[in-house]
This record gives sequence, C-alpha cells and structure tokens, in this order.
Amino acid sequence: MLEGERNLSKDANIGYFAQHQLDLLIVADSPMDHLQRIASKDREQDMRNYLGRFGFSGERIFAPVVQFSGGEKARLVLALMIRQKPNLLLLDEPTNHLDLDMRQALSIALIEYSGALVVISHDRHLLRSVCDELVVVHGGIVEPFTRTLDEYPDWLREQSATESTAGSANDKPQTASSNRKKQRQLDASRREQLKPLRDKVLRIEEQLAIHRETLVNFERCLSETSIYSDPARKKELKEILAGQAATKSEIEKLECDWLTASETLEKAG
Repeated sequence: MLEGERNLSKDANIGYFAQHQLDLLIVADSPMDHLQRIASKDREQDMRNYLGRFGFSGERIFAPVVQFSGGEKARLVLALMIRQKPNLLLLDEPTNHLDLDMRQALSIALIEYSGALVVISHDRHLLRSVCDELVVVHGGIVEPFTRTLDEYPDWLREQSATESTAGSANDKPQTASSNRKKQRQLDASRREQLKPLRDKVLRIEEQLAIHRETLVNFERCLSETSIYSDPARKKELKEILAGQAATKSEIEKLECDWLTASETLEKAG
C-alpha cells in the first residue's frame, strides 16, 4: 500500500497529462468545440489565435477530431490543458506507445510551456529535450541524480551490486571489495560497448536539427507572396519547392533511423 502527505501552495494549479487522455477527446467534435467548453467567454478570434499557437489554423479548427493524427490529438490535449493555466504540469510516461511524429509534437509543446514540469518517462529524447534536472527515487528517498542520463543504467547496476554485497561485507570484506572492483570493470566495459550506440543517436539528432532548420528557411521563403507573383522568381520558386520536398524526405528518413537507433540503445542499456 502506498501512502503519504502532500503539501501544496494555495496558488498551485496542477495539470496532468498521460497518453490515455487522448481517448477522452470527443472524436465527433472539433478543436473549437473542445476549447469553447473551457473558455466559453473568450471571443472567437481569441480562440482562433490560441489554437493557432498549437498548429491548428484555418478550417482545421472546425474539423472533427476523428480525422486527426496522434500528434494533432496530443497537441490538442495539451492546448486544452494549458488553457486552464496550470502552473505545475505532471506527465506520467506520456510517450508510451506513441509514434515518432507524436513524440516530436509533444516535445515541442512542452519546450514552449512556461510552467513547471514533473516528468516520469523512459523516453531519453523527451527527457533530454524538456528536463533541466534529474531526480531518482531509490530506497524510500528522492534525491538529485548527478550523473548523465546515459549513465543511469550503470548506476542501477552499481546499486544492485552494492546491495547484493552489503549483507556479507562484515564477514567477507576482501570478497566484497573484489566484487565492487569487478563490477566497476564490468560497468566500464559496458559503457564502452554502448558508446557507439549513444554516439549514433546523437549524430542523428544533430542531423535532424540541421535539416529542420533548413526546412524552416525554405518555408520562410515560401511565405513571401512576391515569390509567386514575380515572374523573375519562377526558377527560384521551383528550386525552393524541390529543396523543401527533398528536406522533408530526408527528415522522415532520419526520424526512422533515430527511432530504430534509440530502441536499440534502450534494449542494450
């Protein structure tokens, strides 16, 4: 049985997000319908502007949720939650069973969130993206985790080795010392084995960042009305459209590579 006490400030307003909450959306209703339920006094233009911040614009804000992708549903759930102005957002394994697009959408929304976050997750990419501090719950206490995220599996093995030798430490101090030394050697070897996998994930993330910035630049150029009306820019328009398509294709490939590499690292760790 789990129990305890919670002391909250009178000004605390908690929002809770988990993957199963996507199922609470009314699939026949639109983003505007959902928002009107919690912000009925807002002007329609204000609601349009708010939904636009989360990627919903034009007629899309009146489309039924049943047509939406997982990423769009995640953004809508977050938009509705954040509109209620929580200053503390709790996330319990929010990326479980989510596809890459949805994970990315969630990360972007959380990066833009201005309140405090408490995240429980095994998704290393999400944790790297949104967390400033890591804490670990172990032995009935909560304390800061001073190592890197990639060193967490090593820390777990060290804790297991320490606990297994603690009972016999007084009777067999030399054996315990030998076991700890052997465990350190195993951990060092393990880190060396995992390094290529970690490096691969980081390289893909760096390439993704570069290509996403390139895509933003293409889309910025395409937002200029003159590029469509000026005959002298016809060739430039074709080149930008071709570059945009090629960059999107490369991003899709890199995202697939990242997902595969991350899953391989998770299993190996």
